[in-house]
Amino acid sequence: MSDSTIKTDERRRSLRLEPPGLMLVSVAYGGESVPDAEILNMSEGGAALRSPRVLVPGDRVAFNVGGGRPPVTCQVLECSSQSDGWFIVRCKCILGGFDL
Repeated sequence: MSDSTIKTDERRRSLRLEPPGLMLVSVAYGGESVPDAEILNMSEGGAALRSPRVLVPGDRVAFNVGGGRPPVTCQVLECSSQSDGWFIVRCKCILGGFDL
């Protein structure tokens, strides 16, 4: 089994929280707001977002999910384009993750 398969399998074991359990308030990237971005799902260590613009792997993205929770800061791991012109962004939480 390849290293990437093991990492994917380990990632998939994490509990995922999906909307409507999460309410996205805002996404910031490079100091600017990313309008219409959506959270697809979130685990203790990362998140998947849908974005109208490309986000560069290695860069940071921050988002607020409301409900009195502190903002979440993540590092972009992967950004793939979709046929509808949007992008799916996979992120790793920085500073210990997100408390589900």
